[in-house]
Amino acid sequence: EPALLVGAVPPLPLQVQKRRQLVSAFQNLWAPGLQFAVMLAGTQVVAVVSPNRTSIHAQDLLLLSNFVRSSESFRLSESFSPVCLPHYNPAAFLYTYIGYLEPEVCLLLLTTAPESFHELAAARQTLETSLRAQGVMNAIKNVQER
Repeated sequence: EPALLVGAVPPLPLQVQKRRQLVSAFQNLWAPGLQFAVMLAGTQVVAVVSPNRTSIHAQDLLLLSNFVRSSESFRLSESFSPVCLPHYNPAAFLYTYIGYLEPEVCLLLLTTAPESFHELAAARQTLETSLRAQGVMNAIKNVQER
């Protein structure tokens, strides 16, 4: 992937309407200390949303992508792990909920609250139900199959 050579994260080429629906669903998420909601499809970014409008550095996104793709165990069940994003805050951890919605589609919910796994798991269920009902997950799958 050429974008990776220059430290960029390639986006998934999703229809504008479907991306708007995804971002809107992300913006409606709530969990204690939620800092970022990220969806990855393989090595591509589908969406990144921060409830407090904080930006995330491309190298931090690459770190997250490599982290979740490095272990097959993340694909088998929901996980919760501390992660340091050096460009966001090199002196602290964000706690990351990791859940695969499809074999190649991963949802990451990053929070400052170390005890929020159950709230994040519930948020994921609500989000996934909404995205499937709106056809967003099918649109992502169709783009990946091209």
